[in-house]
Amino acid sequence: MISQAGLQDSSPQHSSLSEMASSFWEAPKARKLKMNVDGSFLSPENSGFSTVLRNDVGSVIATVFGKSIASSPIQAEVMVILNSLEVLSMYKEKNIDVESNCQILVQALKTGNLDLVSDANFLCMDIKLLTEELTISFNHVNRSCNAAAHMLAKRDIG
Repeated sequence: MISQAGLQDSSPQHSSLSEMASSFWEAPKARKLKMNVDGSFLSPENSGFSTVLRNDVGSVIATVFGKSIASSPIQAEVMVILNSLEVLSMYKEKNIDVESNCQILVQALKTGNLDLVSDANFLCMDIKLLTEELTISFNHVNRSCNAAAHMLAKRDIG
């Protein structure tokens, strides 16, 4: 017989409805695409990337994943976006939400303060140049909102 006194609730504890809502992936608004990205890094020879692109009803319309070359975890995260921009060029929709669980990268891309990602600032400048003609927003999300991209990024490394 199991005593309930020894059991602990392992469900996530949320202090508010907004915190609970931010734990789940949400579809983009009408006429937008959402690109969830994640990079993985174990060593320069062992890093990967993944992108999951969805439309405004939440259907997956493209995935891109594979190995990448990076010399740091932040470079692995930046390489995901660079590797994914080619996929975006195949779609006429130019209004894109990019979600990443790498908060410092999102902050650097939103503010333009590339000193935050000093070992990847030249790659971030490439992102800025390549996305000039897009209406693109970079947003930080919890890993739980980025689960599909996270799983695919780790697929072929390690």
